[in-house]
Amino acid sequence: PLFRMTSHRFVWAAAAEGRVLWTNRLVKFDLEQSDGGPRLWSPPKGFVTGEPRMVPRPGSRAEDDGVVLVYITNESRPDSRLAVLDAATLEQVAMVQLQVDMP
Repeated sequence: PLFRMTSHRFVWAAAAEGRVLWTNRLVKFDLEQSDGGPRLWSPPKGFVTGEPRMVPRPGSRAEDDGVVLVYITNESRPDSRLAVLDAATLEQVAMVQLQVDMP
């Protein structure tokens, strides 16, 4: 809520690597600094990603202080998970096995 309807420094997005039909990685862009390039995260082999959702840490002041949530789904069998990533680094914080298969 603190950063809604304002200019943003960071963008988290689903992306595709290679010639694929679905997104298979996440990327974080820093719109103010281009040194070092974007940060990347890839799910386990055989999984595709949904759209990421950034959830700010309560009381945070930095735009990337929080976690990024993203559903991932196995391409060949019923297996869906929720990946929890550190919003600043895209390091995996947790992986939750879902009881239902997400499309």
